[in-house]
Amino acid sequence: MKKILVLFLSVFLFVSCDFIFKKEEKAEPVFPAKENVVLGSDLDSNGCAISAGYRWSQLRNDCIRVFEEGFRLNPTNIEEGNPEENELEDNDVSGFVVFNEEKSKAEIFLPYQEKSILLSEKSPSGLYGDQNWELDTRKDWQLKKGGIVKYTAAKAIDLKITGSDQVDDE
Repeated sequence: MKKILVLFLSVFLFVSCDFIFKKEEKAEPVFPAKENVVLGSDLDSNGCAISAGYRWSQLRNDCIRVFEEGFRLNPTNIEEGNPEENELEDNDVSGFVVFNEEKSKAEIFLPYQEKSILLSEKSPSGLYGDQNWELDTRKDWQLKKGGIVKYTAAKAIDLKITGSDQVDDE
């Protein structure tokens, strides 16, 4: 029993001496970077960070995030159960429309297309177009190519998916 007690006290003394004589190392402080850091190194030809969601706007002459500044248009050809249906939430298959201040021009940003499409306002007001594309904002927002509706306002598709929020009077 004495041997165990002596062994225990010896170990205790060595551990306590080690603790007392240890030098305290001071860690150097960490300071945040003083300059803004742009996400991703995948800049397009205009210097827009694609991985951060920026695209070059010809109308605004600047890099913008179209999903923050534009009106969302969803494709009309996605059927229920299609894998692209899940990509709607990620903006992977949606198109976006941005207008200039006078609303005389519309810029269309389509998925998987690097360059945007510029449309000029036609008469009557609310109708924009070029040789191939036509955007009608008068009633239900529709983007047509060659007379065929390719995109429509996100609201119209959401109503089809979720149904009406109106209470039925029975």
